[in-house]
Amino acid sequence: MDAPSKGCEFRLDHDRRLLMFRLWGLWDEEAVSAFQTSFRDQLEQLGPGPFRVYVDLTDFPPQRADVGKGAQEMMVLATRLGMNKAAHLIGRTMTELQIKRLAAEVNAPEFRFFTREEEAFEWLDE
Repeated sequence: MDAPSKGCEFRLDHDRRLLMFRLWGLWDEEAVSAFQTSFRDQLEQLGPGPFRVYVDLTDFPPQRADVGKGAQEMMVLATRLGMNKAAHLIGRTMTELQIKRLAAEVNAPEFRFFTREEEAFEWLDE
């Protein structure tokens, strides 16, 4: 069976208070809605308190404005619930610029961008 052309997948590390997820493909309203539902579910499973985020965006090209707004809503929610660091693994400069702009608009906490997964996790664990 072929993999879906767009989507998200999540993992939680409760011991490290780390939410990890991967996004891929060009999204539509349905993909944004599925992401938001899954994101909220993951935050609920993680429980209250400070936490960090690792996002793999290597297969996530720049998105339409409405998709960006949907992601931005989750930035606001995560910040409100205790997110204090977010490491983004990127493959495209334009994706980085889009995420930086969205984060700046909502005063998201410390967001950093990496091209190597090892560096991202080193920074998150500081």
